[in-house]
Amino acid sequence: MGKGRKPQTNDLKKLKGTQPIRMNRNEGESKQVSKLPNAPRYFGKTSKSVYRTLGLQLAGSKVLSVTDLEMFTSFAFEYGEYIESISELKEVESEEPQVQDFDDPKMYSAAVYGWNEKYKRVERKKKQSWERSMKLASEFGITPAARAKAQAIAIGKEEKDPIDEL
Repeated sequence: MGKGRKPQTNDLKKLKGTQPIRMNRNEGESKQVSKLPNAPRYFGKTSKSVYRTLGLQLAGSKVLSVTDLEMFTSFAFEYGEYIESISELKEVESEEPQVQDFDDPKMYSAAVYGWNEKYKRVERKKKQSWERSMKLASEFGITPAARAKAQAIAIGKEEKDPIDEL
């Protein structure tokens, strides 16, 4: 038997439109990020871009707190790595050895083997970065499914509830 749903922060519940009755009373108010810090130095160009654009949006929506900053940084890094691995994969595909470039068939087969291993490594990196970034993205409501859940709850909240009138 499962443990049930993952607990959500009060800030995320407010964004989704959850009733105040269902708020976690024991949860301490976390400090919201007012100014997004600079991206870490080890980030690539793409990761920095993801960090800056999404970080400003999440901070503006008051979803990003100081305690969430490390996980968001991990998401930005992984998603940036995914985008960079796509361009790296295209480069590797263009480097595929051609038969006419080699006189000896053994040299050609060795070149193909080396190219194939490089291609598999980049493909594996791309897949792992995608999986890790999507797991982290769902926590912040960045994925379409997470956004749809938040919008569905917000639309349902607009209707007047007869219990509220009592």
